[in-house]
Amino acid sequence: MRSESSHCWLVNLMIAIAAMLFSAGVQSNASSLVQLLDSYRQADGSVVVYVGLKVDEIIDIDQMAENFSIVGSLQMQWQQNELAFIPKEGEETIRTFDWDEFIEYANNLQVRIPRFIFFNQQGKRFSQYQLVVLTASGQVYYGERFTVTLQAPYLNFSKFPFDTQKFKIDFDLLSPHSVFHFEKLQNFSGLGDLLGLEEWEVTSFETSISESREVLGYLSTRFGFQIDTTRKTQYYTLRILTPISLIILISWVTFYLRDYVKRIDVAGGNLLIFIAFNFTISRDLPRLSYLTFMDTILFVAFFITSLTIIVNVMLRYMEVVGRLSLARRIDQYLIWAYPLLYLFGFAFSYWHFI
Repeated sequence: MRSESSHCWLVNLMIAIAAMLFSAGVQSNASSLVQLLDSYRQADGSVVVYVGLKVDEIIDIDQMAENFSIVGSLQMQWQQNELAFIPKEGEETIRTFDWDEFIEYANNLQVRIPRFIFFNQQGKRFSQYQLVVLTASGQVYYGERFTVTLQAPYLNFSKFPFDTQKFKIDFDLLSPHSVFHFEKLQNFSGLGDLLGLEEWEVTSFETSISESREVLGYLSTRFGFQIDTTRKTQYYTLRILTPISLIILISWVTFYLRDYVKRIDVAGGNLLIFIAFNFTISRDLPRLSYLTFMDTILFVAFFITSLTIIVNVMLRYMEVVGRLSLARRIDQYLIWAYPLLYLFGFAFSYWHFI
């Protein structure tokens, strides 16, 4: 029995060692491949691919899922002498292809062409067309109109609803930098006239070219398109902040009542209203691990309203046990302490977040 046990232990040890060696070998081979591609140089140098992107419409911004969908137009231009051709008799000096046909055409000629992806794409990209125009001199023009949903992992809602957001589109070449690399296509990138945004106002956009290893490990180029936006606050101001202010004002007026029971009823009703506001706002945002400006506004309202209920219950108790004169004196201070507490709480929230 002991012999069988030691034998099994030895076999398991050998398997573990073999797995470690295999893993190390795979990692070593992968590392060597990345180094090889980084050091690879074409005889004619790296081919410049001019790229431009126009965002025609932003059709959806899903704050809960942290993504956004756009309709856009993409253009790329590059020169590849290997693709040059001599027109046949009666043939035009240009040839047009769908993208898949162009890939097959280049494969038959054993010519590399630039491949690309939207790095932060979610799901499939729907293309209305993918047109390639090839001239006899080897100049390639690529055009595409598409609809795509993209991740927006950089959203920060701490200043909600007075927040500004950056929506980024990362467009990556799959070829090493030494084979193909991006440069900006002049006078094309931009924003459409009708972006279709109801809740957001686009303030600016910018494009960039950078180098990245995020796709396959080796160095490749990335075309970045960033849209800077500011949230339109009219909805939240009119539907949430203004009603909260009116409720607080009405609650303050009740302090001039001498009926503590009525004041308890009003404060309890206000607390339920603030809870309803909280649920309304929570439907618009993902489950965040940090507080937003609106969260602190509601928290201040929760806290002071709860404190108001406790104080009014104490004053009612003092009235019942025959200490009404003391309750009246305390009440004189509460009339001014109540709005001052709100002013201090809201001022701190504004200073901390905005």
